[in-house]
Amino acid sequence: MSQTAFMPLKLMGKKVGMTRVFDDKGELVVCTVIHAEPNVVSQVKSVETDGYNAIQLGFESLSASKKKNLSKPLANHFSKKSIEPKKTPIRSKSCRYV
Repeated sequence: MSQTAFMPLKLMGKKVGMTRVFDDKGELVVCTVIHAEPNVVSQVKSVETDGYNAIQLGFESLSASKKKNLSKPLANHFSKKSIEPKKTPIRSKSCRYV
Protein backbone atom coordinates (compact mmCIF):
# COMPACT_ATOMS: atom_id res chain seq x y z
CA MET A 1 0.00 0.00 0.00
CA SER A 2 1.45 3.37 -0.95
CA GLN A 3 1.00 6.61 0.92
CA THR A 4 1.52 10.15 -0.23
CA ALA A 5 2.26 12.94 2.23
CA PHE A 6 2.60 16.62 1.53
CA MET A 7 4.03 19.33 3.70
CA PRO A 8 1.61 22.16 4.45
CA LEU A 9 1.49 25.00 1.97
CA LYS A 10 2.97 28.28 3.18
CA LEU A 11 0.92 31.42 2.73
CA MET A 12 2.27 34.85 3.50
CA GLY A 13 0.61 37.92 4.92
CA LYS A 14 1.25 41.03 7.01
CA LYS A 15 0.19 41.35 10.61
CA VAL A 16 -2.34 44.17 10.92
CA GLY A 17 -2.98 43.96 14.64
CA MET A 18 -4.78 42.12 17.40
CA THR A 19 -8.47 41.80 18.28
CA ARG A 20 -10.74 39.90 20.66
CA VAL A 21 -13.83 37.88 19.89
CA PHE A 22 -16.24 35.84 21.97
CA ASP A 23 -16.80 32.17 21.17
CA ASP A 24 -20.07 30.20 21.51
CA LYS A 25 -19.49 29.65 25.24
CA GLY A 26 -19.02 33.35 25.87
CA GLU A 27 -15.28 33.04 26.48
CA LEU A 28 -12.93 35.71 25.20
CA VAL A 29 -10.51 34.58 22.48
CA VAL A 30 -7.55 36.72 21.42
CA CYS A 31 -6.91 36.72 17.64
CA THR A 32 -4.19 38.04 15.35
CA VAL A 33 -5.49 39.93 12.28
CA ILE A 34 -3.50 39.16 9.13
CA HIS A 35 -3.87 40.85 5.75
CA ALA A 36 -3.14 38.14 3.20
CA GLU A 37 -2.75 39.50 -0.32
CA PRO A 38 -2.94 36.99 -3.15
CA ASN A 39 0.12 34.74 -3.16
CA VAL A 40 1.25 34.25 -6.75
CA VAL A 41 2.87 30.98 -7.86
CA SER A 42 5.96 32.11 -9.76
CA GLN A 43 7.60 28.71 -10.32
CA VAL A 44 6.76 25.03 -10.04
CA LYS A 45 9.70 22.73 -9.30
CA SER A 46 9.52 19.02 -10.03
CA VAL A 47 11.63 15.95 -9.28
CA GLU A 48 12.45 15.49 -12.96
CA THR A 49 13.99 18.94 -13.46
CA ASP A 50 15.09 20.07 -9.98
CA GLY A 51 15.32 16.91 -7.86
CA TYR A 52 12.44 17.84 -5.53
CA ASN A 53 8.82 18.96 -5.61
CA ALA A 54 8.10 22.55 -4.62
CA ILE A 55 6.36 25.73 -5.61
CA GLN A 56 7.76 29.23 -5.39
CA LEU A 57 5.35 31.85 -4.08
CA GLY A 58 5.59 35.61 -4.42
CA PHE A 59 4.01 38.04 -1.99
CA GLU A 60 3.62 41.81 -1.74
CA SER A 61 4.05 43.84 -4.90
CA LEU A 62 7.06 46.10 -5.20
CA SER A 63 6.69 49.86 -5.39
CA ALA A 64 7.97 51.61 -8.51
CA SER A 65 11.05 52.92 -6.67
CA LYS A 66 11.96 49.43 -5.43
CA LYS A 67 11.59 47.74 -8.84
CA LYS A 68 14.77 49.44 -10.05
CA ASN A 69 16.73 47.75 -7.23
CA LEU A 70 15.63 44.26 -8.27
CA SER A 71 18.50 42.05 -9.43
CA LYS A 72 18.56 41.25 -13.15
CA PRO A 73 18.21 37.47 -12.67
CA LEU A 74 15.19 37.93 -10.42
CA ALA A 75 13.63 40.54 -12.72
CA ASN A 76 14.13 38.17 -15.67
CA HIS A 77 12.56 35.32 -13.68
CA PHE A 78 9.36 37.35 -13.18
CA SER A 79 9.29 38.80 -16.70
CA LYS A 80 9.57 35.36 -18.36
CA LYS A 81 6.38 34.32 -16.62
CA SER A 82 4.63 37.68 -17.16
CA ILE A 83 4.26 38.22 -13.42
CA GLU A 84 4.58 41.52 -11.60
CA PRO A 85 7.76 41.40 -9.45
CA LYS A 86 7.10 40.48 -5.83
CA LYS A 87 8.99 41.48 -2.71
CA THR A 88 9.30 38.14 -0.94
CA PRO A 89 9.68 34.98 -3.05
CA ILE A 90 9.70 31.79 -0.93
CA ARG A 91 9.66 28.09 -1.72
CA SER A 92 7.14 25.69 -0.26
CA LYS A 93 8.50 22.15 -0.57
CA SER A 94 6.23 19.15 -0.78
CA CYS A 95 7.45 15.74 0.33
CA ARG A 96 6.32 12.52 -1.24
CA TYR A 97 7.10 9.08 0.01
CA VAL A 98 5.89 5.68 -1.13
